[in-house]
Amino acid sequence: MARFTCAFIKKDNTICGNKCCDPTGCYRHWKLYEKNQKKKPCLFSGCGYHTDNDSGYCSSHSAKIYSHNYRMRQKYGAEALQPAKTSELSDEALRPRIPEAPVSKSDVSSASIHEHLFPASLQLFADSLRKDLTDSI
Repeated sequence: MARFTCAFIKKDNTICGNKCCDPTGCYRHWKLYEKNQKKKPCLFSGCGYHTDNDSGYCSSHSAKIYSHNYRMRQKYGAEALQPAKTSELSDEALRPRIPEAPVSKSDVSSASIHEHLFPASLQLFADSLRKDLTDSI
């Protein structure tokens, strides 16, 4: 029978190290195997603790992050974060505020755009059409 070492990470950031026959862990920690696999190192630089918290920070650093976010919300005002009243919502408020590009007279037809960009090629195209028409007659 194969012998394994329990790899469960305890609260003091040490490994359990008990000898066991099951690769998922010793008799104390086999139920916590999946939870232990989710643990990642704390995102705070210099912190060696592992966490399975959604924020990625250990318990001592997550409180600092949440309080910092709270202070920033207080600093920049809660009125900016409040939803608008139903009476304030109109079609103009929901439309994007991107200014429309002005439409010039040359944008009316594609031929005029082509004429504006390529005046010489337009003359060549017209000449080639006349040749084709005269050749077919």
